[in-house]
Amino acid sequence: MPVMILLLFNVGLSPLFSRRFDYTSLGEAFLSIFGLGLVVGLIYTFVGSFLVKLFIKRLGGQGAIYKEHVQALLIGFFPCIPANLVAIIVVSITGALYFYPAEYISYYGTPTDTLLIFIATMLGLVLALWSLINWTVNISEIEKVRKWVALFVLIILPFVFIASFFVISYITFHIIQLFI
Repeated sequence: MPVMILLLFNVGLSPLFSRRFDYTSLGEAFLSIFGLGLVVGLIYTFVGSFLVKLFIKRLGGQGAIYKEHVQALLIGFFPCIPANLVAIIVVSITGALYFYPAEYISYYGTPTDTLLIFIATMLGLVLALWSLINWTVNISEIEKVRKWVALFVLIILPFVFIASFFVISYITFHIIQLFI
């Protein structure tokens, strides 16, 4: 159970470290990221696994059980653990500067800050790609589909999710406007 909590937290932490926020203090940055990490991880893991299961079934998957999809996602994210640990160390060294755009970092930061942030970002990108490859292989094995089908689902799914979010938000906004 502690390993699953660590992995859920890691799944949510990975995308949050790649975003640029405007924090007033380093403590606020850490609190927001660690607090959001578990919430985003829970949502991403369980909703993402469910959506992958639905989409892959439509493309000829064998219909693996939902638990196997959750496990495939969590195992796929193992490579991101070292990247997140490096990001935490770099944030501890560079402070809230880590969360600002590159122009701000190069102007206000030292060359060491810039180098550390660059290394952490590149390591995160490489290990995120490794995670995508792991997740693709895991999904193709449990669903007995070709790897390109699993990769197609994993790449197209975020776009479908974002588009459906905007459609639901648009419809909800207009329904609310009818009653105001």
